Amino acid sequence: MSDPAFRDVLEKRYFQFFRQKTVASTNSLMDSRFWDRIVLQMFHVEPAVKHIVLALSSLHQLSEVKQDTDAALRHQRYADQHYQRALSAAQGLMYSSTPEDIDRVLIACVIFICFENVRGNYQASQIHASSGRAIMAQHGKRLRRLSRRNDLDEIQQLFARLDISAMAFEVEQARYHYNMDTFLATNPNLIPDAFETVQEARAPLIDHARWASVFSMQICEAVLQNTSALPLLQLERLKLHAHLKRWSVLFEQVVLQDTGASPTLVRTLRIWHLIVAIQVGAHFYGSELRHDAFISDYERLVVNAEEVVELLAQKPDKNSFSFELGLTIPLFSTVQRCRDPHIRRRALEALRVGPKQEGSWGYPGAVQTVEQLMLFEEQGLGVVEKASDIPEWRRVLTVDADVNNELGTAEFVYDIIPSKGHDEELALGVLCSLRGEMPDVGLSDAAIKPFSMGEMRTMNYRTRFAGEEAQLLYYGNGDNVLAPAAESSGGLSMSVPKRNRPSTGIRVNFL
Repeated sequence: MSDPAFRDVLEKRYFQFFRQKTVASTNSLMDSRFWDRIVLQMFHVEPAVKHIVLALSSLHQLSEVKQDTDAALRHQRYADQHYQRALSAAQGLMYSSTPEDIDRVLIACVIFICFENVRGNYQASQIHASSGRAIMAQHGKRLRRLSRRNDLDEIQQLFARLDISAMAFEVEQARYHYNMDTFLATNPNLIPDAFETVQEARAPLIDHARWASVFSMQICEAVLQNTSALPLLQLERLKLHAHLKRWSVLFEQVVLQDTGASPTLVRTLRIWHLIVAIQVGAHFYGSELRHDAFISDYERLVVNAEEVVELLAQKPDKNSFSFELGLTIPLFSTVQRCRDPHIRRRALEALRVGPKQEGSWGYPGAVQTVEQLMLFEEQGLGVVEKASDIPEWRRVLTVDADVNNELGTAEFVYDIIPSKGHDEELALGVLCSLRGEMPDVGLSDAAIKPFSMGEMRTMNYRTRFAGEEAQLLYYGNGDNVLAPAAESSGGLSMSVPKRNRPSTGIRVNFL
C-alpha cells in the first residue's frame, strides 16, 4: 500500500533525503530523538510538520549543489513552495488546536525556527521562538501532566539549545530579547548532578549554559551602570561556577560507567562545559588579558574538538549540515578569546574542517570573521609566540554582525578599547593587513572620537564580506583630513582591489 502522507514520488524522495541525510547529520553530535523519532512520526500525521520538513530537506540539498545553478534553483523553488504550504497549515493548526495538541504546535514551531535560521531570516526565527516559549509558559502545568512527557521533555530541551544558538549569534537587526525572567519561565533544570547517563547529562548542562548567557548580559549591564547589585551578582556567579564543577565531576564518573555512550556526544558535552566554565570563570567582563589564565582549558577544548572532527571523518556521511549545537560556537569563541597563537590556529583549523552549517552559524562566514579578527590582533607585532605578546590595546572585545540576507553580505564589527598613543598604529595596521604593505599616508593629524557607553570606550572595526572591493574609512573630526570620505564629514578613504579568494575588507569607524 502507498503511504497517504506523500502526494507524489518527489515528496517521498525529499523525505527520504531528510531521514537518511539531514537527520543523521544533525544527530551526529547532540544525538536527539527529536529528529530521528518525534519529527519523523509527526510528519505522517501533521501537514504543517510535513511541509516544513520538506522545505528543510530542500535547503539541505541546496547547500550541497550551490555550484550547479539549475539544481540549486529547483531546490530553492521546492523549498519556497513547501514553506508557503507549511505556513498555511500552521495557521490552521493554531486556529483549530486544543490543549491536547500542544506537542504538534511546538514541533512545528521548532522546525520553523530551524528553517528561518538556515535561511537567514533571524527576525522571523525570533518570532517563532517567542511564540514557542509563550506556549510552554502558558501550558507549563499541562505539559508536566501529559502522558507524552518524554517527548515533550525532548522538545523543551531542543528549544533550550536553540536559545543558546540565538544568543550566541546576535545580529543588529534582530536582537534576541531574553532575560532572567523569561529564562526561569522555561523551568530550566538547574540541578547539576541529577543524571545517571551521558544522555541525561545534556539537559542540565545546556540549561546552565543558558543561565550563564543570560547572567552575562545581566552582570555586564550592572557593571556599565555601576549599580549596588554587583556584589550580589558576583555571589550568583560563584554559585553558577560551583554548579558547573559539580556537573563535571559527576559527568566524568558517569562516562566511565556508561560504556554505550556516543564518543562524539561525550566530547561535545565536554567542549560545551569547558567553554561555559571559562566564560563564568573569567567574570564575564574586564580586561581581555583575563583570558590568558585559561589557556590550558582552551587547549583541552581544542583537543576534544580535534577528536570529534576525527570521529566525524570516519563516518560515511560527514556532519556538514545540522540544526543542533556543535563545534562552531565553542571554536569561534576559542579563536576569539585565546590569544595563544598555536592553540587558536588549531581551533581555527578544526572550525575550518568541521561542520559547514550549525543552525544560524554557517561556513565560511564564521571562519572568515574570526580569522580576520585573529590576523588583525597580531598584525604588526612581529613574531607572536605566546598570548602575552598581544597587548590589550590590540585585543578585540566583541564581535557584532549586520547581516543583509537579500544581498548575501555580512558586516561584522570588531570593538576594541582605544589606548592613547596607539590610535594611528591601529588604523595603519588595518591598512597593512589589507594591502600587505605600509600605506603611503599617515593619520597623525586627525583626531579620534571613541564611542562611549558608560565607562566602556571602544572603537569599531567593520569587516564586510562579499563586496567587489574592500574599503577602509577613517573618521576624524573634520579638520586636517587627508581625503574626504563620502559617509563622513571628513576622513580617509582607501580602496583595496578584490583578491582571488572571497573578498574580505575592513571598515574602520572611530565614532
